[in-house]
Amino acid sequence: SVDQPGVIYRTMVDLFKLMEEKEDTVFELSVSYLEIYNEAIRDLFSPSNPPLPLRESESGGVVISGLSYYSPKSVRELYDMLLRGNQNRTQHPTDANAQSSRSHAVFQVYLRQRPVNSGTTTQFSLSKLSLIDLAGSERAIVTANQG
Repeated sequence: SVDQPGVIYRTMVDLFKLMEEKEDTVFELSVSYLEIYNEAIRDLFSPSNPPLPLRESESGGVVISGLSYYSPKSVRELYDMLLRGNQNRTQHPTDANAQSSRSHAVFQVYLRQRPVNSGTTTQFSLSKLSLIDLAGSERAIVTANQG
């Protein structure tokens, strides 16, 4: 929310600030946002799509086919994307939390960087940051469950 922007947003604010300070480096930023609910993977940026398949890549890594990636140009654009993605999460009210998320959410940041004066054959650095919000589980004492 606007009052409590959360860890993901605050992390990205710091990342954008650091990228602006490094004038001698070119950055390429892209992000993805997905949820895992009932063993199905959904793209939170494109929620109308069917569940996404999990595959193994040729290099031996894991790939989520059809997952969308976006390149926000500002913190404000990223904030709007996070709000849309969070609204698409699977939620059900509980006694303990009226907006309890029932899914695990994974926000991934991919950052490529290279020196400004580098040629086309210069190697670049690639970083990947995964920020994960696990589904909530309320304790029985909070929800008044009995039995």
